[in-house]
Amino acid sequence: VYAQDKKTTDTTNYFVICKSTLTYPLTAQDNNIFGTVVVLFDIDSICRFVNIRIEKGIGYGCDEEAMKALRKCKPIFKGTTRICTPVFNLRQPFTFNKPDDE
Repeated sequence: VYAQDKKTTDTTNYFVICKSTLTYPLTAQDNNIFGTVVVLFDIDSICRFVNIRIEKGIGYGCDEEAMKALRKCKPIFKGTTRICTPVFNLRQPFTFNKPDDE
């Protein structure tokens, strides 16, 4: 369940866009590391993603890349109203796959 802006739709679709910004770190590629990083975060009353932290990491730069991708996410608004009900301990998985050319 994702936070919902009181005047618009939920932010779920935007997470799909954010996940596409992931870069598979070279260190992870070189060490054949792949899997899913789970990022925990909260949404505050003005719809910012705050308290971003790793719940399950895989290391080799992937954890940092997942947090970076989440920081780029922004809720989508219609108009100028930015009021959200605060939500805590949301989880967002980011999956790092082996490149297709292997």
